[in-house]
Amino acid sequence: MTVREEMAARAEKRKAASRKAKQTAMAAARALKPEQTFDEAAAQAEFADLDSRALTVWMIGCRKAPSGHVGGAMMLNSDWLKAEQASLALSGINVEIAENPLKKGEFALVRSV
Repeated sequence: MTVREEMAARAEKRKAASRKAKQTAMAAARALKPEQTFDEAAAQAEFADLDSRALTVWMIGCRKAPSGHVGGAMMLNSDWLKAEQASLALSGINVEIAENPLKKGEFALVRSV
């Protein structure tokens, strides 16, 4: 066996061991984390409740938009929601930031119950 063939064989063994370790880790993670089924009807009902109390439109939290809180400069939607929540709290209006149960990553300000 030449040196190149020997090195290639060792590399193949390392790759196989790495693949096996990754598969074992993934199987262990699946065993620890039970599968949660998505209940469409419950999510629809929760969305209807949240949407009826919403004070703002549903917005993606990681996008930037112009804001009056920072003089018209660009601000993350998630930061804007927090600033708006604080300003409404000063006015005595209790609101909370809620995540859309049907579309993860979308948020809105809703009246507290």
